[in-house]
Amino acid sequence: MGYLFLSFAVLSGAAKGYCGKKISGRVDGFKDAMLTNFIRMLFCIIIAGAITLVSRGGEGFIISGKSLLTAFLSGISTAIFVISWLISVKNGAYVMLDVFLMLGVIVASVLCKIFLAEEIKPNQYVGFGILV
Repeated sequence: MGYLFLSFAVLSGAAKGYCGKKISGRVDGFKDAMLTNFIRMLFCIIIAGAITLVSRGGEGFIISGKSLLTAFLSGISTAIFVISWLISVKNGAYVMLDVFLMLGVIVASVLCKIFLAEEIKPNQYVGFGILV
């Protein structure tokens, strides 16, 4: 099942990149960029909800306090990400965007270890090294 989700992730990433390039030619300002990212996030919410519903057999929408806090923090961080991304692109920092996106995986993993006591496995440390 993991390989199936991995395949979806790779295909979705390729589709996201393609669509992002096509849409970028039609976005003229900050307001347009915010609207397109809002629409993109709505699609993400619908797809994530469908996957959750299917994977948990209809009981997927029982939300604990920890899950609600995580969703809230995710929304805030996504909003900060979109605004920061737009400002960076506007200022021409394209190369640094990719570097910091890769580092974002490491930062999130370290924060999960600190705040949620998640284990970071040795092969994940190797992956972090490859990203750096």
